[in-house]
Amino acid sequence: MGQVVGDAEGIVISVDVERGRVTLKHGAIQALGMPAMTMVFRAADSAMLANVKPGDAIRFKVVRAENHFTVTQLAPR
Repeated sequence: MGQVVGDAEGIVISVDVERGRVTLKHGAIQALGMPAMTMVFRAADSAMLANVKPGDAIRFKVVRAENHFTVTQLAPR
């Protein structure tokens, strides 16, 4: 199964830089067939998590590959 990429907006709920994880409350991600929800994502590079904190409004790209969801880009909204 190949990669599927989706774009979304959301709010940072929590950040775990050590584990490379970010919890986001996000809107629907149409490309992934995902409804709006709050979930934990892997970060492609944990260094990108140093620039966000809970409560930040963001735009992000997420990739689904082999049933894992990984955030590849984060930017302020």
